[in-house]
Amino acid sequence: MRMSQPAPQPPVVGLVDPADNPFLQDQFSPVGEEVDVDDVRVEGRLPEDLNGRYLRNGPNPQFAPIGSYTYPFDGDGMVHMLTFDHGKVGYRNRWVTTRGLRAERRAGRALYGGMLTPFMPDTASLGPDDDPSPFKNVANTNVVHHAGRTLALGDGSMPYEIGSDLSTIGEYDFDGTLPGGMTAHPKIDPVWDELFFFRSDVVPPYLVYGVVGPKGRVTRMEPVETPEPTLIHDFVVTEQHVVFFDCPAVFDFEAMLRGEQALHWREGRGTRIGVMPREGTADETLWIPVEDCFVMHFLNGYSEDDKIVVDYVHRSRPDIFGGGHDNAPRLHRSVIDLSRRSVHDEVVDYRAIEFPRVDDRRTGLPHRFGYAAAASDPSGVELGFFDSVVRYDFESGTSSEHRFQPGVIPGEPLFVPRPDGPGEHDGWVLVMTYDIDRHKSDLVVLDAARFASVPVAVVHLPVRVPMGLHGNWFPAG
Repeated sequence: MRMSQPAPQPPVVGLVDPADNPFLQDQFSPVGEEVDVDDVRVEGRLPEDLNGRYLRNGPNPQFAPIGSYTYPFDGDGMVHMLTFDHGKVGYRNRWVTTRGLRAERRAGRALYGGMLTPFMPDTASLGPDDDPSPFKNVANTNVVHHAGRTLALGDGSMPYEIGSDLSTIGEYDFDGTLPGGMTAHPKIDPVWDELFFFRSDVVPPYLVYGVVGPKGRVTRMEPVETPEPTLIHDFVVTEQHVVFFDCPAVFDFEAMLRGEQALHWREGRGTRIGVMPREGTADETLWIPVEDCFVMHFLNGYSEDDKIVVDYVHRSRPDIFGGGHDNAPRLHRSVIDLSRRSVHDEVVDYRAIEFPRVDDRRTGLPHRFGYAAAASDPSGVELGFFDSVVRYDFESGTSSEHRFQPGVIPGEPLFVPRPDGPGEHDGWVLVMTYDIDRHKSDLVVLDAARFASVPVAVVHLPVRVPMGLHGNWFPAG
């Protein structure tokens, strides 16, 4: 996020006590070392044609946080990489050395507050090339590859380019064509290789839609009129439209200037679903009001005649505002009828789920399968206590579940297609897990076609990987 006015630093800025914040403990506690291991122990036999790199990003604060710490928005990004080469696996992890982290390393301490309590960093500790914003660019949410570049992404901030060895190259502005930040959830068109993104901000324009061409330059940016700044984390792109869910999680700029909590839940405001032609203008955006809800992640969406089908994780409100069992994140399907200007929404699965994924080759297209992490106890979702991963078959209306041993917590399931595989079922599902008793992490490889069966292989990681966010597969060659 960017700022046009300064946010004052509170008179007293205290350290965040890990004992009072569960997202700095146990499966979330940061690791302090960067490690290289050439040959990681593998249990089972990895497929010979599973060759490439799996990169996963997530929060890992290098210094004790100050002011506040809100998962998943705060904490320096750390990218974990596993390289698969004909049954052999190598491991490496590196912090994303952002301008803010570089300044903190010189100071030997944290300089920036959290997302909910931002304030201007101590200018005496900043160099001319350091980040002066109260919103630190942590680049901790996702890592994608497009137009020959690998980018670490945070919410609303400039991308950071990283090298094949995970070294940080620096902020990347698409050859000078990106004037501000972008979402951590861009969509890459599997047909045309365009990258679609948006930027949400606390100052006007609050929402901007953009496109990066196959050669890595921004080809268009379109401000989308919204009445106030809201927390928009993800969106949907179909063959013909882009879809935004404008939920009542509202940033209060004046409260932020007073050093108070910046994000508020505006009960009763309602959610607006915005549908804009993919090649159109903001004036063509259709806004449809629906009941209050909050959406962090979409599984996928696609066009079907004059309708748009959107599969997403529905909450009654963000976890940070409470809500208990009634707030359990569940898979919903909304069918947007453009001719009637109406939305039909239904629950697909009453299990508590998060981190939905689809075969990336089906982004914006009709999909048969989808995947998510699931929890048998909805009350544990806020703290990431998943215990299974689910595969949804939208064609048959059924699902399969791979349940892990007690005390093993899975993260985001990632589908990796078999090279030249014929369909969405032909490949593997990679799942990063954390074992509470062992205090160690593994990467579990499942056969997508035999999803509930025993794993094909388990890669025993040499470093515990804090429960984190999103990853992607970059095939060899």
